[in-house]
Amino acid sequence: MLLLVAGLGLIAGAIANHCVERWSEAPRGINPWLKSRTDAKAATLAGKLPVVGWWLRRGELNAIARGAWIRPLVVELLTAALFVLLAWLPGNHSNYLAPLIRWGNDIAAIGPWPAGTWLYPVDTTWHWAQFVSHALLITLMLIASLIDFDEKLIPDQITVPGTLLGLILAAAWPRTLPVGIATTVNGRAETAMLNLATPNDWPSWLEGAPHALSLALALGCFAVWCAALLPWYFRPGRAWRKSLALTWSGMRRGGNPWAWLGFMAFQMALISLVWYGGGERWQALVSSLVGLVAGGGLIWVTRIVSGRVLGREALGFGDVTLMAMIGAFIGWQACVLVFFIAPLFALVVALGQLLLRRETEIYYGPFLALAALWVILRWPEWWNWAGLLFGIPWLVPCALMTCLALLFVLLYAVRIIKETVLGWLGDGAK
Repeated sequence: MLLLVAGLGLIAGAIANHCVERWSEAPRGINPWLKSRTDAKAATLAGKLPVVGWWLRRGELNAIARGAWIRPLVVELLTAALFVLLAWLPGNHSNYLAPLIRWGNDIAAIGPWPAGTWLYPVDTTWHWAQFVSHALLITLMLIASLIDFDEKLIPDQITVPGTLLGLILAAAWPRTLPVGIATTVNGRAETAMLNLATPNDWPSWLEGAPHALSLALALGCFAVWCAALLPWYFRPGRAWRKSLALTWSGMRRGGNPWAWLGFMAFQMALISLVWYGGGERWQALVSSLVGLVAGGGLIWVTRIVSGRVLGREALGFGDVTLMAMIGAFIGWQACVLVFFIAPLFALVVALGQLLLRRETEIYYGPFLALAALWVILRWPEWWNWAGLLFGIPWLVPCALMTCLALLFVLLYAVRIIKETVLGWLGDGAK
């Protein structure tokens, strides 16, 4: 089974390489499914195979750019390894592919079975659902990260369909969100689905029909995301009517605005349909929608604070849409963890880049993706540590406000240091 998963990972890596080449503004001409700049025809069938094809075409690709075949080959091997790691991780209670699950002694001691007994799970469907959902998210994050590495931008062709896919998976398979904890019900091993209210009980006002407040929350979250994608032209001192007229003109230049409004109405109708049905599907969908807004909102606020302090754009809007997509897949609790972990990865790279290359500008999207990957792979450990903290209503908002305040101070200190102490960097510094 793990070999099958590795094969799926190789295919996903090949798709990622293909999408990077197609969606980059400056493609390198190494896509085996398209004609290259050196050949009059596309690669042969063997040249299109994952990993093997890059090795067979290494001479041809070296003529385009020395070592051009190395990165796509590594990407496909890395994706296969990540899929295997996702499917089988020692010590992970939500082991996706194991036909038998060995629960810890604390769980086994509750039931009638001896401690350490191998138990058949109640239902393995959610294992496969989670694996498919997280594998898709990893592939999308990989594509976004590679393009961000190359061009310091993240195309909407990745994040917008990816966000919609996360919402669809939440409604279709309610347990695609990270599973909170393993529990026992009537002596049988089960899992508790992560939702908007976890670790607290699901409030009655968030239930499906006829509770209108829950529908208003879900539609409001979706409308905020749709509005954030529009080309707004609001500026200080400009009349709001003129700003709206400019925004409408921008929408017309980018396509048919009525088609966009029709798309919003259709999606809202589908959300309302799930709300009418209620149950676990509605809980998962509204949790995914709140995760979408929470993830994107955290990076958006960080983007505003950073831009004001540094006097220039510090984070691209692609980072906002990427985090919104991640939130749609994993929920707001995991997004908070990603928000705190990603700067730690970025800080290490930023310091090394400053010392070695005298540059202060980095791409942030890959670090968001790396933090999300770490949270997904080690979710049981993260939840055991932070699960109870999410049950304290005031703690998470206070922690986020404190983090943003510290970010303000840190960025202001960086600005002062860059303008004074590091003046020796000269005109070559970015």
